Amino acid sequence: MSKVLVIDTEKRPLDPIHPAKARQLLKNGRAAIFRNFPFTLVLKESLPNEVVQPLLQNYSSQRWIWIRLLK
Repeated sequence: MSKVLVIDTEKRPLDPIHPAKARQLLKNGRAAIFRNFPFTLVLKESLPNEVVQPLLQNYSSQRWIWIRLLK
């Protein structure tokens, strides 16, 4: 199953979301496209009270994507 990567306004990675949820965020204007590959959304609204948990990934390939994305 494919997932869409998401970052907040401060470019901190959030949990990946389902493509349907990503379409809703784009349609409602709550997110914008940050990168096309890997497809990543950036949220337009800040989440001040949101605690960002580190992603627990079993796949090393997804881990290096996040590392490259944040540099």
